[in-house]
Amino acid sequence: MIEPVAYGELKLTPSTLGELTMKEFNALVNGYVRRRDSFENLLILRCALPVYSSMLGEKAPTFDDLTAYRKLRDKRPEKHDSRYESDVKYWSKKLDELERKDKCLKAKKSKQK
Repeated sequence: MIEPVAYGELKLTPSTLGELTMKEFNALVNGYVRRRDSFENLLILRCALPVYSSMLGEKAPTFDDLTAYRKLRDKRPEKHDSRYESDVKYWSKKLDELERKDKCLKAKKSKQK
């Protein structure tokens, strides 16, 4: 039986999507974005820039101007999710406290025996 392609550009079937880990899925998406950017670079360099240069001369946009949106897209957040980090710190601290209490209780029990 041939499974239908369920997830467009990545050409994933429902069963293959279900078998992927998040790391594998992210790698597929990142690869797709890189391929799309490469094809866009080729289009800009071979088609768009020569046309812009012939029509607009010195006022023609540069390659960097035409791909400036990528800087916004690819910009990694400088600041991580502070709520997540504070939750991790909070629960790490609580777990450390519980482990210390557990060790104290075990020590007391061993002394009583």
